[in-house]
Amino acid sequence: MLKRLENGFVLVSRAIIGLMMLAMFGMVFTNVVTRYGFGFSIGWAEEVSSFLMIWVTYLGAGLAMREGRHVDAPFPAAQDILRADVGFQIELYHRKLLPIERIRAERVLQLPNSG
Repeated sequence: MLKRLENGFVLVSRAIIGLMMLAMFGMVFTNVVTRYGFGFSIGWAEEVSSFLMIWVTYLGAGLAMREGRHVDAPFPAAQDILRADVGFQIELYHRKLLPIERIRAERVLQLPNSG
């Protein structure tokens, strides 16, 4: 039962990734045609394509990691070191860089300081 649920999740994830990539292609292609062919640009297309690219990257990384194709090293000791380094980088981001990004977003969005 659990394996069937996992296979369904993988299938849905792949379908979502495919649809997002198709949407990105359509928006970027249409934007290029309108910009160079008709002299105007679709303002939101570039922004939406950027966000879709981020989501495709995260979803694809999850699928690649599940299949053992994301981070690989030829011998087990290197795998442990690599995983520890990735964990360290994530921890560094959450402790040091995330608060800086929050402050930057508050300034850009003109939000009141919450912390």
